[in-house]
Amino acid sequence: METVAAKRSSAVSQVIANSKALSPGSLQKLFLLDNAERIIEENGKWFVNQGDTVSTLEDALNSYLTSEDGKAFVPASGVRGSDAQETKVTPVDPNQKLKAADALYESF
Repeated sequence: METVAAKRSSAVSQVIANSKALSPGSLQKLFLLDNAERIIEENGKWFVNQGDTVSTLEDALNSYLTSEDGKAFVPASGVRGSDAQETKVTPVDPNQKLKAADALYESF
């Protein structure tokens, strides 16, 4: 029984590490608290039995991260404020002519 729990904990830890979530230790404890009874291993792969459906451990974790409780573990985007738009970085084209504002900026 302890071996299964250790393997389950290791599998959850691996999936959390791949997800780049914040506070992986806390997320692992909370995810296992909610799902430990439903996490099963079959042929070396881990699944979560969610009532009518069975999903992979990765899909179950991603689904959890989109839930109200899981959002706390998702890194914030680089946007400030709720109505701000995320800016896309455009690559610099060396053949493009400088605008007056850019030329003025570069002169300093």
